[in-house]
Amino acid sequence: MRRNVCGNSSKAREGETLLDVAAGSHVRIESACRSGSCGTCMVKLKSGQVRMSVEDALGEDDKTEGFILACQAEPDGDVVLEA
Repeated sequence: MRRNVCGNSSKAREGETLLDVAAGSHVRIESACRSGSCGTCMVKLKSGQVRMSVEDALGEDDKTEGFILACQAEPDGDVVLEA
């Protein structure tokens, strides 16, 4: 399955996060805790669907505006992130 990460198209394996996909595509997304609590890896989801087991660092406004945590977000089909 192909995933579009910041203008790059990459394959994602089942259970792989967008942060891992980006790193594998040589696209840098800032990160720190990798547990969903700091918000450093917050990115905007332009299209597609993701699953997140933890989203503690996201406020209601962040969610409404389409922000996700790359360290927690697992793509569910094709996704596009804002660069």
